[in-house]
Amino acid sequence: MDDLLKLETETFNKLYTDYRLRFIRFAQTYIPDISIAEDIVMDTLAYYWEHRRDIKNDENILR
Repeated sequence: MDDLLKLETETFNKLYTDYRLRFIRFAQTYIPDISIAEDIVMDTLAYYWEHRRDIKNDENILR
């Protein structure tokens, strides 16, 4: 069980590291305040991660 938790944590960290800046730049096109944009991105990534099993494989969040 610890290995599974470690793998999931590593996977989330990779998702966060790989896409955070891209999503923040996108958010800043609507919200100029960087701290608010960062909060929105973090909340969104956390929500996505918590609901990842409910999202269909054919859905692409990066379009």
